[in-house]
Amino acid sequence: MRSAGSWILAIALAWPALGLADQLTAGKRADIAQLIGVADGTKLSGQFAEVAAQNISARLKRTHPDLPPRVADAIRRDLIAMFEERATARGGLVDDIVGIYHRHFTHPEIKELLAFNRTPIGRKTLQLMPAIMSETTAAGRSWGRGLAPEVQRRVDAVLKKEGIAPARKK
Repeated sequence: MRSAGSWILAIALAWPALGLADQLTAGKRADIAQLIGVADGTKLSGQFAEVAAQNISARLKRTHPDLPPRVADAIRRDLIAMFEERATARGGLVDDIVGIYHRHFTHPEIKELLAFNRTPIGRKTLQLMPAIMSETTAAGRSWGRGLAPEVQRRVDAVLKKEGIAPARKK
């Protein structure tokens, strides 16, 4: 009779053979890269650069109100070029995103996503996803703010029940 430990070891060793594991082959990497391209994942670095440039420009305008617009434009262009270069470099953002997709999807699933993204509803989903994510995030924030008073009451009640004074409000 086998011990529990030997069964666990046998299952762990057989796992890849059972088709439950998926290797990051060159083909899977290429398909993920294509999926990222279809989903504008490589443009993500440019979006990060835009946000960084806007934040930096806003700070600079507060400290240098007479800052010429050409300076903000030069910073924006430089940051976009740097972010895009770093994103596609070995170990950059694209490699990180490939790893994320690899961990969450098998190669056949990546192929299904690619096929879906080529359909009209897939293209519409890709087009609308940034707005949907933004609206969803805003809705979640608003919902959370609405719950804050009740959360505070419940925390205070537990603290009171446990004989702990709630934190003083500033």
